Amino acid sequence: MLLCMYTRDHKMTTKRVRKPGKWIYRLTRHAIYKRDNWTCTYCQKQDLTCKSLSLDHLICWSHGGEDKPRNLVTCCLSCNSKRKDKKLAAWYKYMQANLEISDARIDEIKKSIRKARRTSAGQMQRLRDELRGVTPTYIMDTK
Repeated sequence: MLLCMYTRDHKMTTKRVRKPGKWIYRLTRHAIYKRDNWTCTYCQKQDLTCKSLSLDHLICWSHGGEDKPRNLVTCCLSCNSKRKDKKLAAWYKYMQANLEISDARIDEIKKSIRKARRTSAGQMQRLRDELRGVTPTYIMDTK
């Protein structure tokens, strides 16, 4: 949704705003946490309680990214607040310069992001079913 606004010099601009009530359902959120092993993609901190976890948009929402599982990774609150709306390339440079993350670790991060981007709708449904306690039909005993 676009919002029209006027700047201080009375020129009209548009700004992308989130629709009211637009958020990621808890089951989908936890399925993404499970896909990423309840571990921050960037610093590798694991939190099975999910209290310090959040979701990070690979393509930031402010840059046109979507709330789809293929665009979301598990991230701790600390890393998410440090990244803000930086694009991935700028975020990698920031991590190397300010957080002293090695090139090898950056490569691992890129690999886990590629894995997240390959997440299919079927994989997400299986993760949601596991979280609900539903036994997938291909595993059920047919006797």
